[in-house]
Amino acid sequence: MAKTTEEKNIKKSHIHLLLQLARADDRMHINEDKFMRQVAKRIGLSDTEFDEVKFYPERFEFTIPKTEKERFRCFVDLLNLMKVDEDIAKEEIDFVKRIGLILGINIPLTEDLIALMEKFIGIEVPYDVIEEAAKKYNN
Repeated sequence: MAKTTEEKNIKKSHIHLLLQLARADDRMHINEDKFMRQVAKRIGLSDTEFDEVKFYPERFEFTIPKTEKERFRCFVDLLNLMKVDEDIAKEEIDFVKRIGLILGINIPLTEDLIALMEKFIGIEVPYDVIEEAAKKYNN
């Protein structure tokens, strides 16, 4: 559970970012909504808070998570979301690449992880599998 308003806003921003990705291809699949609700629950947001972000997106701005670990977790959620509708649209790939740069994820790593996601369409890739794939980019 978020301890401060700032932490709560970062969590809502995380969901807002996922919603932007879900809408990047101009359609939202029921699996995307279900996945985002699971993420919201995992990070400590209620259904009411999720709906607030979903139905009033103009109230929220993107806030970069504070730690590298939080930024990478956010990025992993984006990667998994882009394929839960069993299709990865070009608009989604472009969005993930752009946000990856903002989150501090380098382009070769982003491209490798997108390629990994394309092998697991419709299946959530565990965080540790993605983390292992990213290790070759760690200094």
